[in-house]
Amino acid sequence: MSKPNVLVIGMGGVGTVAALTLEKNGAVEVSVIIRNQDEEFQKEGFTVDSVVFGDIKYKPQSIFKSIEEAASSGKLFDYIVVCTKNLPDSNHPVVKLIQPVVSDQSTIILTQNGLDIEVPILEKFPNNLVISGIELVGSSKYGNTVTQVSVDEVHLGIFKKNNIPMDIAKDKLMTYIKAYERDDNVVVIDEDVELNRWYKLCYNAVFNTTCAILDSDVSRVHIARGNKIFNKILNEIVKIADSEGYKLEKDRVDYIFHKSDGLFYHPSMQIDKEKNQLMEIEVIVGNPLRIAEKNGIETPYLSMVYDLLKVLQFRIKEKLGHFNINESDFRYVRPDDAPEYFLQQY
Repeated sequence: MSKPNVLVIGMGGVGTVAALTLEKNGAVEVSVIIRNQDEEFQKEGFTVDSVVFGDIKYKPQSIFKSIEEAASSGKLFDYIVVCTKNLPDSNHPVVKLIQPVVSDQSTIILTQNGLDIEVPILEKFPNNLVISGIELVGSSKYGNTVTQVSVDEVHLGIFKKNNIPMDIAKDKLMTYIKAYERDDNVVVIDEDVELNRWYKLCYNAVFNTTCAILDSDVSRVHIARGNKIFNKILNEIVKIADSEGYKLEKDRVDYIFHKSDGLFYHPSMQIDKEKNQLMEIEVIVGNPLRIAEKNGIETPYLSMVYDLLKVLQFRIKEKLGHFNINESDFRYVRPDDAPEYFLQQY
């Protein structure tokens, strides 16, 4: 019997650890997408410094330079593991990114941040199983060097909105879990995907957002008496979750809230801003705000955070060349009319 084919998309710190784990275990055939392959990479692959795998060189066995190349290879992928940033407001939303490689047999695993990230995937691919992957691993990638400083912990579960019969869905989930789990990692079957994504928002929507806006690590915000900002945003997330029927336990919320105490940690959204990379605003802040509006929950602090992040995202897009503003075009445009005028002209 042939091994399942797995395609890993997004070879950053998380994606590289995932691909390496799957290859080391040997239960599946692994392919990856790597667009930029410089001379050093072509010779030796990645330099990996890992608490699990040690100091090794890792060059994936099957590499495609693009999604299109993978799609034209003739391979049908049983599992598509998406480890990219989730950026629905970009030119490459996940649905558009993965469409060329999704077949009838594909299970899509979203190892990404955010809330309701499965919704656009299931709208486009209603007959494919979509699995949630919440990744808790201290890993990063700079150039061709991948550093893993903590044990890989991944929570995998089935989104409730799937249309696949549960017995089939569980079989596919367990096949992937068996291919991924090792004695030196932690794989948790997530029985309530949606609830646990609300818990993760207690970190991402609070610290990622504020630190990106303030350009400060978590501990310096604490020292500067900014903890009340974190608390007010956190309280709004808990209220929104409650309005959807998700009761977040105080002890667990407190654990998440204090996870970075004293670490002078730079959350990923802050790092994205520093690198002029698009931030995951919509799935971390926009989606919960839309739920709040639907349920009549007031969110003055999270709404302000969202508005400020949208401005920062706008500036990043401009720096990346998504558009070039001719300032004279806006000389006589009223401020309230400027957004609509921009959409019409650009």
